[in-house]
Amino acid sequence: MSSVPPDYVKAASFTTLAQQPITTAGLPGTQLDNEFVNIANTVNKTIDRLSELQQDDGKLRSNVVTIGSLSPDTAAAIAAAGSTIYGEWVAGKAYKPGDIIVYGSDGYAYMAAVAHTSGVDFNADFSNKAWAILGWRPTTNNLIVKNFTGNGSQLTFELLVNPVSETNTQVFVNGVYKSKSTYDISGTNLVFTAGNAPANAAAIEVVIGVAAELISNIVTIPNNSVGTSALINLAVTGAKIADTTITTGKLADQAITADKIENNTITAAKIQDLSVTESKLANAAVTGQKIATGTIVESNLADSSVGTTKIAAGAILNSKMAANSVGTTNIIDGSITTAKIIDGNITTAKILDSNVTAGKIATDAVTTAKIADANVTTAKIADANITAAKLSGAQTGDAPIFGVRAAVDFNADGAVGGFCTIRKGLNVSSVKKTATGRFEINLATPIPSAYVCLVNTGSDSGVGYGSIIESTSTGSVIKIHTFNALGYSDWANNNVIVIG
Repeated sequence: MSSVPPDYVKAASFTTLAQQPITTAGLPGTQLDNEFVNIANTVNKTIDRLSELQQDDGKLRSNVVTIGSLSPDTAAAIAAAGSTIYGEWVAGKAYKPGDIIVYGSDGYAYMAAVAHTSGVDFNADFSNKAWAILGWRPTTNNLIVKNFTGNGSQLTFELLVNPVSETNTQVFVNGVYKSKSTYDISGTNLVFTAGNAPANAAAIEVVIGVAAELISNIVTIPNNSVGTSALINLAVTGAKIADTTITTGKLADQAITADKIENNTITAAKIQDLSVTESKLANAAVTGQKIATGTIVESNLADSSVGTTKIAAGAILNSKMAANSVGTTNIIDGSITTAKIIDGNITTAKILDSNVTAGKIATDAVTTAKIADANVTTAKIADANITAAKLSGAQTGDAPIFGVRAAVDFNADGAVGGFCTIRKGLNVSSVKKTATGRFEINLATPIPSAYVCLVNTGSDSGVGYGSIIESTSTGSVIKIHTFNALGYSDWANNNVIVIG
C-alpha cells in the first residue's frame, strides 16, 4: 500500500494578507498557488489511498482484509468449515486442501488447493497449482506505471500488459485523476472514450495495481473446499451434476425404488449372475420356451418332482441332458442293459474292487494273454494239478511227478571229521566225512524229509559196492553210507541226487 497522505499545512495567512493594502505588486497570487498545490497534493494522495481500499463500484478491493484482520469468530467459522488457518508459510510442512497461510514475501493470503508437502520455494509450489491466492497477486511488490504524451486526438494507448479491468487501474492526465467513466480497458490497451482524448502535450500516467493478468488459479476453488454446510438446501439441481458422477457409493441403501426405474430399463446385462432367485419369479412365469436346451440338470430338480406324466414319449433326448446330470438315484434298478452300454466303455475305473467274481468270468475267458508274467504263483496252483502233460517233456501216465531237490558230485578224499571236495553241486552247501564210507550232505535250503529219496551213481574200484541213505537223515542233512564187499568204503566218485 502507498504511503500515508501528507497532512495539509497552511503556508500563508490570507487573513493577514487581506488586511494589507494592495500594492503595485498586485494580489498574493503566488501564495494562493502554493496553497492550492498543497491542498491538491493532500487530496490526491487521499484519493489514491482510498482507491487502494475501494473499487469504483463501492466494494472493497481484493486483499484488503487479510488473515490478521479476521475477528476470532470469523476465524473460528473458517476452521469449522475444514480449513486450518496458519501464520507464515513454511517449507517442508504438510498442508491439506483448504489450509490458509500468509506468504511473507508479498503478504497475501493463500489457500491450499491440493494436499502436499511444501517445497523450499513457495513460488514453485504456486506455479504447480498447489496454492490459490485469496485475491489478486502482483508479479512484483511494486505497482506498474506507464507514461504517455497526448496529442489532442489519440484515444488508444498500448500498455503492453493486461490490467484485466478498469478497477485495476488509475489514470492521471497532467496530474489530475481521471474517472473510470472516461476510459475503457481492452486487453492490453487503454482506450479513452470519445471526447476525452488528452490534450496535446498532456502528461498521461497509468498506474496498474496488479501486473499482467489474473493468476489462473485464483479463480479455482480448491478441491474439498465447499462443505455441506456451505450449500443452500436444494441448491444442487440435476443440471449441476455431471454425467456419470453418481456412483454406487453415493446412493443410499434402498434409494432406487421401482418408481425410479423406467420401463424396459433392466436388461439381461444389468442383472448379476445368480441374482434371480425363486422368490423373484411369478408363478408359471418360466415356460418351456424360456428354458435353453441342456439347462435343467439333476441339481435343479427336486426329488420326485418330474413324474412320468410330465415327460412326453421320446422327449428325453441326449441333447436335453446336461453332462454328468444322470446320477445313480435317477436310474431304475435293472435298467442298464447290455444294449445301453457302448462297446469298450466298461473301463477298469468303472469296476468296483472285488466285484469281478468267478461267476462273472466266462468259461475259457482267461487266456494266456490275460495273465501277467510271473503272476501264477505256487499258491495259485491246486495240489496235484501239475500233471505229466503239463511238463515240457510231454510225460504221460497218472503217477505223481517229483522234482530233484538237490544234487552233488564229490570226492570222498577228505579226512574223517573234515569236508570232501565238491566238484559240482545244486542246493548243497558242503559234504562232511564223519567216518570211512559215511557222509553228511548239508543242503543250502531244507526240503521236507518225508519225501527224501537218494540216487547215488558213483563207483568204487572194489566189487560188490553200493550206497544207502541213513534213516536219521533230515530235511537239512542227508546221511549216506558207501560200501563194497569188504565193508564201508570211500569212493572217489560220488554222484548223489536227492528227490522229494
